[in-house]
Amino acid sequence: MVLLQPTSPFRTAKHIKEAMNLYSKEVDMVVSVCKSDANPYYNLFEENKSDYLQQSKQAACTRRQDCPAIYILNGAVYVINVQSLLKKPLHQFKKVKKYEMDKISSTDLDTMTDWHWAEFLIEKKLI
Repeated sequence: MVLLQPTSPFRTAKHIKEAMNLYSKEVDMVVSVCKSDANPYYNLFEENKSDYLQQSKQAACTRRQDCPAIYILNGAVYVINVQSLLKKPLHQFKKVKKYEMDKISSTDLDTMTDWHWAEFLIEKKLI
């Protein structure tokens, strides 16, 4: 099953085909992502029970560039194994493969700011 959310205006047929080519019956899902600049090993924090900030994930990274790569689901393409979905919800899938997209193609329209960003990209002919 392929899920294509309508909030991904810059997703192309090429993206869909490439994501589908990563799918096999051995995986629960192939999902489109893009690399994140925010990294829980370096610059993401949570409040602890004493109301102090602490890093979300511990690692020996002194620079963000040295931390493991982190990916954000961009909502553009989900290729889902129907048999897996019949057994459990998406958030419980363990065998998930990424299909990486660039940041511009990953634009997701959730807010008016996102809409204005998309208009800017179109006006500047960046997409």
